[in-house]
Amino acid sequence: MPPKKKQTKTSATIAVKNILAAIQTIDKNASINTAVYFSAALEYVMAEIIEKATIVATMRGSSEISPADITEAINTDSGLKDLLAKNMDQRTPEK
Repeated sequence: MPPKKKQTKTSATIAVKNILAAIQTIDKNASINTAVYFSAALEYVMAEIIEKATIVATMRGSSEISPADITEAINTDSGLKDLLAKNMDQRTPEK
């Protein structure tokens, strides 16, 4: 039996200063707290998508997440679909 691959967990972190700069192009008075909260929400949504896409990829027998896995993960989760549907291209990427 071949040895199992060691799985590593990675975390996606959003640079708060970049978020603040983007927000301040819209509202010059935006505070750092706004950027911190927005960054945390963005990280949470990204983690949910990656977690669900990992499950989809595993179910199709792959150890890598494809764009199609991400699309399927979003489309099968009603909360993510409602949140992101307006911004997603409705075509399904090839696997």
